[in-house]
Amino acid sequence: MAEFCEQHMPAEFLHLAMQSRDILTALKGAFHRMDDMLRMPEYFDEIRSYRNSQDVGPASSGGNQPSEDLQNSIKDDMADARAKRCITKEDAETILMKMMLLRRMGAEEATEPAFSVGCAAVCVLVTPNDIICANAGDSRAVLSRKGRAVALSVDHKPNLDTERYRIEAAGGTVAAMRRGQITTYRVNGNLSLSRAIGDLQYKTRGHLPPEKQIVCATPEIVCHPRHPEDEFVIVACDGIWDVKSSQEACNFVRRRLLRKVPLKHIMEQLLEACCTSDPRKSMGLGADNMTLIIVKFDQWQTDAVSGSSCACTVS
Repeated sequence: MAEFCEQHMPAEFLHLAMQSRDILTALKGAFHRMDDMLRMPEYFDEIRSYRNSQDVGPASSGGNQPSEDLQNSIKDDMADARAKRCITKEDAETILMKMMLLRRMGAEEATEPAFSVGCAAVCVLVTPNDIICANAGDSRAVLSRKGRAVALSVDHKPNLDTERYRIEAAGGTVAAMRRGQITTYRVNGNLSLSRAIGDLQYKTRGHLPPEKQIVCATPEIVCHPRHPEDEFVIVACDGIWDVKSSQEACNFVRRRLLRKVPLKHIMEQLLEACCTSDPRKSMGLGADNMTLIIVKFDQWQTDAVSGSSCACTVS
């Protein structure tokens, strides 16, 4: 889904902006437009091609490798439980989640390709006067203003009051799933975020508008006037925010920028600092996918290259 949005969302936004002459209306429309396009049969082959390019490696025989890997993982977990003659609550929940994911993958093959696949999306627009953020999901954008973290977005988690109300009003449920000291809230016991592009199985209430579906792609839009003390913006997915708070991430980047560390190296160091060396010990924190973008403003002169930006990802 992320690759599909990368290919189509900027063009759709520009088209809508030219039509409406209103950036905020165009942003909201571009998010909804992605869902509309994901339902159109003419895009199904393109959507499947993005998934296939990720799932099928050079040595693959063309089989459904992710499904096979998941099946094998479940078998290994069950074998371990039999060998130990017991199973912990945490292990049982892990096996259950893998089984649910396997069923989702099977459902997707039988329906439209975006039925059980989706992505969070966060966009930041910088105009001469404003910083505008549109967010749907649990990715996050944060502004560093003279060292202080200023939230540009809110993580859309199912347990937020506004999100829970919409989910339940549309006929969905919010379940709390605990593993050790970590509690994850999931839509219908499955999805851990409450807004996303795609995941069309949660958007089937024909009598409801897009913004009132169990899971919606409607972005929450925030606008902040620009200020001379604005330094940089961090845009990152939830794998990073599982480990670092917004202020911690800003502190990490700012200290290194003041020491003239190149932006590329700062990003590599931040990703490395978030990655766990032992996923079991960290209960999975620091083992999720991580995508990171940092944009430093021209007005904040800390090194020879100003107004620079860089992106980095870890899978």
